[in-house]
Amino acid sequence: MSVTLDSNQWNLVYNIFSFGLISMLACTVYTLVSQSRVLPKYRNALVMSSMVTFIAGYHYYRIFNSFGEASNGFVVNVSGDHGSFNEAWVGCLGCYNSGLLNGDWIDGLEAADISQAVKVKIGDPAIYGENCQVCVKCGSDEFWVFDHENFLGLIKGECSPSEAQEKAEMLNDLAEDKREAFVAYIELGFEPDVSSFEDAYIGEFDTDTALAEYFIDELGTLQIPDNLRPYFDFEAYGRDLSWDLSNHSGHYFWNN
Repeated sequence: MSVTLDSNQWNLVYNIFSFGLISMLACTVYTLVSQSRVLPKYRNALVMSSMVTFIAGYHYYRIFNSFGEASNGFVVNVSGDHGSFNEAWVGCLGCYNSGLLNGDWIDGLEAADISQAVKVKIGDPAIYGENCQVCVKCGSDEFWVFDHENFLGLIKGECSPSEAQEKAEMLNDLAEDKREAFVAYIELGFEPDVSSFEDAYIGEFDTDTALAEYFIDELGTLQIPDNLRPYFDFEAYGRDLSWDLSNHSGHYFWNN
């Protein structure tokens, strides 16, 4: 996915990064040259301040460069665009810790294929073992999913590429109208097994009355003559049924 900025927006972002960079470097120089102006007992504090602002300046420099590399005119490439159901932003953890975003959005079903997101090579077997992929830019063998889309809450925060691919495979094995229910099933504490989910899933119901009507009309748990239906308490029956079922956000499951 790309974001198109007008000239004012692009220049605003560019100037913010520039100002942050020069501010940190200016603070570093100022605290270093001010050593002789303070009492000796405060000089260590100025040295520490110089180190902090220098490190911050370095990170601003890397971010500034990343913005420049991602820009093509006023178009900024912020992610890939594969059009798949779920996607994962896979990047190099070593580069990230150095203040550089080195990665890309890839199909969730292929999240474990690091080479699609990061330029890699085979590392030295004596250091990394056989056939270990390492980042071309920094030499790190650690890769991570820093962001993701359309995993329906199945992934909380960051995760490994292999975990993202595993969860993507689970979701893509299901019909689209059952994916949300599958997440509800896992939230209830059941094992993330598609076959068990399909056996346990009853359906989605907004009210106890709707649940009762489904059990009576579709499952045939009770035979109620039409002339007696107006007098039957569907809500109370549905409420009693729900006590023996698991429910999350209106999705009902058998407990067995």
